[in-house]
Amino acid sequence: MLTYRPEKFASLYDSELGQRIWSFLTRDDNVARLETASELSKPAVEGIEEQLLAEFREEVLADRVK
Repeated sequence: MLTYRPEKFASLYDSELGQRIWSFLTRDDNVARLETASELSKPAVEGIEEQLLAEFREEVLADRVK
């Protein structure tokens, strides 16, 4: 498993939403999408944008989550 040090985002990371997002981000299919976008010189999040919004739309649109 990947190690993440949330530092200033510790309260979000420790929340139920934060754990759901971390689980989503570390799924093999999403890691592959993130890596592919980066290899194509795109921001990694472009590789998961649709899936991220489909799963968390209202929850991730909040400024703190961005």
